[in-house]
Amino acid sequence: MNMGRNKLRILTGILAGHCKLRAHLTNIGLEQTKTCRFCGEEDETSIHILTNCGGLVSHRLKNLGQPQIKESELPSLNPGAILKFLRDSGLEEVL
Repeated sequence: MNMGRNKLRILTGILAGHCKLRAHLTNIGLEQTKTCRFCGEEDETSIHILTNCGGLVSHRLKNLGQPQIKESELPSLNPGAILKFLRDSGLEEVL
């Protein structure tokens, strides 16, 4: 992969679930709520963000080609497209 250290850190964090999303921050005692900031319906986990968050449908469609993604399809996603999705949704700055 030809990407800088920061992009690789962001990509690794979102794929591993160890990043500044609310569910992880709540688990380590740095946040009060796990609820997703985009949809308010489920826990804000990396799986939720990448696969089925209702608040990010248009960003997923634009950058990943589908409004929803099956968890089993995550390993086949293009790393650059994931980074574009995170940037477009405003999450790159948070992570």
